[in-house]
Amino acid sequence: NGEWFVTLHDRDVNIWRSETGELINRLVQESKVRNIVLSPDNLHILTVDEQGRCRLWSLETGRVLHELSGQDAEVRTVVFSPNGAAIVTVCPDPGKKDADSSVIRVWDAVRGELAAKPLEVNSVVGDVIFSHNGTRFVTVEHQGEAGYAQIRYASTGEPDGSKITHGQAVTCAEFSRDDSLLLTGCAETGASNGGGNACLWD
Repeated sequence: NGEWFVTLHDRDVNIWRSETGELINRLVQESKVRNIVLSPDNLHILTVDEQGRCRLWSLETGRVLHELSGQDAEVRTVVFSPNGAAIVTVCPDPGKKDADSSVIRVWDAVRGELAAKPLEVNSVVGDVIFSHNGTRFVTVEHQGEAGYAQIRYASTGEPDGSKITHGQAVTCAEFSRDDSLLLTGCAETGASNGGGNACLWD
């Protein structure tokens, strides 16, 4: 809504009032912050530090509401559901030597607890995109040079249907506004000019 904006400096996350430039709150952490994500209602912020700690803060009070604990590796991806009720995090699987492995976790943002059992996948999850109604999300994943998209249930992270593949490797995905279609883009096999193609799936 443009009321606040956030800046990041090392371990400090500063929250400012847009109209006056006044510093409202400073969220100080023990180690360098790698990522920040604002909630859809602009009332909360998620921070991820280099130690893998993922914390949910109140923008108004500057206090930690929840720490999403139990993640034993750096959190690569974190995203809110459209209504802000759920959070999805992705980190490498520390129990596997294979670099192409990840753990997907779905969290209850209100309670700060896991909403489902952590899901281990044999791929690197590069991106997570929610459907507009919040019932599904799609992950963009790769195994070696092969890349694909996978639609998943938002409640558990479990797959909904088969992997979506085309071209050399799927690099991006997005739901249509009514969530009836999925658009994916991929690199073109053998293209030397950065070319690619897109497909629309129902």
